[in-house]
Amino acid sequence: MIGVALVAISCVERARHEATGTVAAKSASAAQPIAMPDSVSSPPPPRGPQTKTSEIPVGRYVLLLSRRGDDTSNMVTLKFQLAERENRQHVWDVATITDQNLAHRVLRADTTSIVISREGGDGQPDFFKLFLDPVLKKLVKKIDFSPYIGLDSIGDGQLAAALSLTEAMAKELKRRDPQPRYGEPSDALLPTVLRAHPMPRSSYAEFARARPERVGDGYDSADTGIEEKIGPFQVVGDRIWFGKTFYDGEGTTGVGGVGYFDTSRSGYTFLTIHEVVNWSVSTLLVEDQSVWIGLVGHPEGPDYGGGLLRYDLKTATTDKYPIDEVVLRIKRWNDRVYLATSRGLSVLEGGRLSDRYVVEPDTDNKFYLVHLNR
Repeated sequence: MIGVALVAISCVERARHEATGTVAAKSASAAQPIAMPDSVSSPPPPRGPQTKTSEIPVGRYVLLLSRRGDDTSNMVTLKFQLAERENRQHVWDVATITDQNLAHRVLRADTTSIVISREGGDGQPDFFKLFLDPVLKKLVKKIDFSPYIGLDSIGDGQLAAALSLTEAMAKELKRRDPQPRYGEPSDALLPTVLRAHPMPRSSYAEFARARPERVGDGYDSADTGIEEKIGPFQVVGDRIWFGKTFYDGEGTTGVGGVGYFDTSRSGYTFLTIHEVVNWSVSTLLVEDQSVWIGLVGHPEGPDYGGGLLRYDLKTATTDKYPIDEVVLRIKRWNDRVYLATSRGLSVLEGGRLSDRYVVEPDTDNKFYLVHLNR
């Protein structure tokens, strides 16, 4: 059970005094030689709990997070303070929390809330949110929540209103590419023509040329399994566009790619996109002159995002956009491209990332969109 101790809030006017000390130095004369040690050793590292402090700008304030603990303890103490940026002597003690000894990171903070990520050795993170009284600068509530809460947790009407979209478009953003049920073949939901004409897999030689750094990880020709599959797809006229997907761990791997199957000639064509070879495709959107591609890694641990690509079919050039989360859906609405992600939503306008939203709980533990400035 994680304990929460609220610290009394007080504006502390602190005079910072540097600790000073004097050392009496003895002078040695020539008649009194000084004996030097045979070797000089550095002092041992300090024992017991250590304190580390980080700072995050929050408007006219600075959030100070102090972490006290040691490697042998199962728990650490996190102390949150707000200090005025122009006068660091004005400090408010917001909260002190005892939590598991994991890697903690502030994801965002303002005068009303702080969102913290904690991650263990298995790479599985979880989040908690601290709700603050902005006037008293006092902790009023703490809620734990999963980082994998996306748009599915928000009603269609609420989502449409928050983004000024129609409810039909909100539904489209929440829709996911179909996945086979447990026990079904991996190609069970593919079009019949693709099941009748299996996608050719990369050879080991092709894998080694495309991903030499993965070969350096120990993926040799004897023990490596290439298990590429067709992932998300989109039908455009006589072409079925798709992205490849593969598990990338424990001796199994693949070469990422995007291509199409031409139903008029029953043949596969793959685009040459170097930026995709290390990744599976999480989703895609094919337009007249562009292919939008979400990148995802499927390692032994949790999936992780690799950003967004826009491939220009006319010039064969690629633009890459830094999206931290896994992109789950790409839809265009008027002049904007909306990207539903594993944690919320990002918006592209005029060729740049203009807006970002994340899904978080409110004080009643109901989820809503938080608008973050890019």
